[in-house]
Amino acid sequence: MNKFLLLILLPLVFTACKNKEARVYELVTAYNENKEAISNATLKHTKAYSLDKRTVSLDFIFNTKNDTFGEPYTHELSAILTQVDQKYPECKKLIKDGMEFKLRIYNAFGIKMTEFPLEIDTEGKLQANI
Repeated sequence: MNKFLLLILLPLVFTACKNKEARVYELVTAYNENKEAISNATLKHTKAYSLDKRTVSLDFIFNTKNDTFGEPYTHELSAILTQVDQKYPECKKLIKDGMEFKLRIYNAFGIKMTEFPLEIDTEGKLQANI
């Protein structure tokens, strides 16, 4: 009876304990599948990438033709990160577990304007280290 119980419970234990890479994969997949989750008037598109085993990138393409990042987009980025924080709390968990998150900002032409690390502020919210 004990062996039978062990055979039933062992797979449940392994599926409940996902490693960091599996959690990153699930986050990136969910983020990219739900395109309407993050929306803003100045945001054209957003996408997540797993760059390597330690780095995740959140790419934001803004509806601008400028090649420099500044106002009003710094304010808009704060509002967008609030949405990411609310809809994808796994980001904070992964940051606490040692994953690095980068925010890559692009203009409407697909030219990278800037890149920032994503961090957790003292209040426990996601913020870009601008």
